[in-house]
Amino acid sequence: MNWKTNSARALVVSAGLLAVGQATAHAQSAPDAQATVSGAVNEIVVTAQRREQSIQDVPIAVTAFGDEALDARQVDNAADLQLVVPNFSYTSTNFGGVNYTIRGIGASVLGDGADTGVALHYNGAFLQGGGNSSLYYDVEAVEVLRGPQGTLFGRNATGGAVNLRTRKPRPTFEGSVEGRVGNFDTRGVEAMLNVPVTRSLAVRAALVTEQYDGDIDNLTTGNRINGADVFSARGSVRWTPSNLTTVDLTATFLRADGDGMQAERRECRRDPIGNLGCLPSGLGPGLPNYTSTLAGLVATGAGLVEEGEDPFIGSIAPRGDAVALDFDPEVYTKEWIATLEIEHKFGPMTFNALTAWATQNGHYVTDPDFAVALGRFAPVFPGGVVPTSRPDPDNLGSLAGRISGSFDRPWSLERGSGKSRQWLQEVRLASNFDGPFDFLVGAFYLDYDRQEDFFQIASSLDAAGLILEAAPPFFRLETPVADLKSYAVFGEAYVDVTDTVRLTGGLRWTRDKKRQVNRNLLFSLPQPFDSNRLTKEAVTGRAVVEWRPAAASSLDLLTYASYSRGYKGGGFNPQGTVAVSKTFEPEYVNSVEVGAKSVLFDAVTANFAAFRYDYDGLQVSKIVNRSSINENIDATIVGAEFELGARIGDSLSVDVSAGHLATEIGNATSIDPRDPTGGRRGFIAVKDTTSGGNCVATTAQLFRLLDGVPFGDCAALGLSSGNAVSLKGRELPNAPEWTLRFGAEYARGIAGDLQFSVRADYSWRSDFWGRIYNRDPIDRIESWGILDARVQVERADKRWFARVEGSNLLDEDAVTGMYVADASAGLATNLFVAPRRRVALVVGGRF
Repeated sequence: MNWKTNSARALVVSAGLLAVGQATAHAQSAPDAQATVSGAVNEIVVTAQRREQSIQDVPIAVTAFGDEALDARQVDNAADLQLVVPNFSYTSTNFGGVNYTIRGIGASVLGDGADTGVALHYNGAFLQGGGNSSLYYDVEAVEVLRGPQGTLFGRNATGGAVNLRTRKPRPTFEGSVEGRVGNFDTRGVEAMLNVPVTRSLAVRAALVTEQYDGDIDNLTTGNRINGADVFSARGSVRWTPSNLTTVDLTATFLRADGDGMQAERRECRRDPIGNLGCLPSGLGPGLPNYTSTLAGLVATGAGLVEEGEDPFIGSIAPRGDAVALDFDPEVYTKEWIATLEIEHKFGPMTFNALTAWATQNGHYVTDPDFAVALGRFAPVFPGGVVPTSRPDPDNLGSLAGRISGSFDRPWSLERGSGKSRQWLQEVRLASNFDGPFDFLVGAFYLDYDRQEDFFQIASSLDAAGLILEAAPPFFRLETPVADLKSYAVFGEAYVDVTDTVRLTGGLRWTRDKKRQVNRNLLFSLPQPFDSNRLTKEAVTGRAVVEWRPAAASSLDLLTYASYSRGYKGGGFNPQGTVAVSKTFEPEYVNSVEVGAKSVLFDAVTANFAAFRYDYDGLQVSKIVNRSSINENIDATIVGAEFELGARIGDSLSVDVSAGHLATEIGNATSIDPRDPTGGRRGFIAVKDTTSGGNCVATTAQLFRLLDGVPFGDCAALGLSSGNAVSLKGRELPNAPEWTLRFGAEYARGIAGDLQFSVRADYSWRSDFWGRIYNRDPIDRIESWGILDARVQVERADKRWFARVEGSNLLDEDAVTGMYVADASAGLATNLFVAPRRRVALVVGGRF
């Protein structure tokens, strides 16, 4: 399983603070004595084409925010972007990771070697696997590029890119500090200090801390859980030995630990027979039938429970604000990211050399069955208790006395851990000629290493291991090697055909070399590691034509049409528990987009884009026999986006955006783990008593081979793994048809040099699917809307401020994504939910 921690602030606030943004946000944060609103139309500078340009001059669908716009809209981290950017979605995932989705494309696969469709960049440096330093404090700007990045960014991200640029040291002494307190015992501090050392050297330091006690009660321990303690600090140095050369060094440290839930809710319509665990007919508060789980099958075989007995009958099921877990969960992550960029200008040319280094390590521990069993084991062991393993790297656990405890009932623990390291080197050369032609060329190298370890422990597995003297007495997915080396050369050329027409053409050659070493263990030692290698090459790029009609006194207009070719590398399927292909293929996309960007009377911006994607081999995954199995399908995506920002007088601004998506899967088939019969009459799902998985039998086979009981050894009986269902015409997951948002801010001067402002933001999205099978109602995620607001008083020179801010004020139960557990865990559905209502008082000042 792929394990990644959330962005640090997302550990605290998860994914739900509403923030309405627009492309007309402030680009600078210098104090301004006039009473203005944060949505006023000002030029913002972006680096969407790896050079500084006004956002209105870039022929790409981009939404960008300066620091004041981020603060006004309560955008604290990358998780908040799902409510800022049209056609952007965010959700936590089941093993501590996150999934950013742009225009229906994101991290739709799990496993080592799997790449995300949305590339994250920190000060221009691509972060393989994301990164927790998407925490938004002391930032220059955040940019979201929508559409395939076939030339300049990332490793050819097929969905888009999120670029974070931190503030660089300035030649003036300045500082700021603010404190925050709120409900759920939230408290935090943010501070910054900028010091000029010499005329050519300046340093800057910034930090943020936040603690949050969580919004879910663990009825077993009596503690409030789903909270975190976060600390992050950043140091920056800028050296300008001449007016032609700039050297920037930035290093960021982050530590976050807490007791975050694996998922905020688990739902199930209990299967009374137990061959499925949870019925595919609907969802609701409940727990899977213990008989359907691998732990339950083993408990029956070891004589710990009677056949068909369910010790979880009557146990408390998760209900959103409360759970009953055997123990409080644990989440921890630590990260370093450092970047060094050297820029030198000579004549009309600019050379950039970017070096980046990053490390990350962390783990999570959780109760995977989300409940406390009430029924006790039969007294097979002395005292009626089973010595139960702790995660043991030597794979012996209870066989060597290495135990978490001894239990007289079903007890389980899941632990995932990982650590990674990356080096990145990129060089670019860009021209700025006086004539009609310019170019940008570059080269890219990434060296990324990762190790992962995943344990699932259950008291019944330990009982079987002790009886059979078989190791390990737990399930372990061990991945000591998951390496990547990526090479690329790229370039673009820009030609002004006339005073109003510009052409852009770009190409990128990419070579990815991947290596994976792993094994699945359960009562299976000795077992060798499985080693795989994968090398792929691809040529991608884009072509753009821009037309800017002669400027009028009241209207500035840019129109464009573009074609992009995107690519995302393939990866590996874990081996050992199910016979599947060792690798899955890359995905490719052809994108066509048309758009227009306009500024009217220097007070209104209106930007529009329409697009069509044709995907060949889009990567998707599902969990089969405790392994992530990745598949490739074809798909088409058609959509449009509209963003409007307007300043009305000196006191009022409004911003509106809308995104529309129509996604359709091509001619593909897949076995649905929820219902392996595929809904076909004459078939019944059979529980595989050897693995906890499922297969299918015809009615005749059921009575001839299984005496009418849907439990048996699927492989020995020659039963089919399932009936594939057609996916043709179904929609992609995490791709709502509509995303709408509206924001308004009013500001005015009061009582001398004081300024008062009030802002409200509302974001809504239509219902969408949680899985590619589109099975109604269990795959449908209902529509939701979130309201945020804040009231602020500050000095006109911004020397101090005080505000009250609230997020999710309607306390909406906003589900952002889902995960269906493996058949060996009963096919329960985990739901990821945006945070509950939050209110905070924030006070701060600048000097």
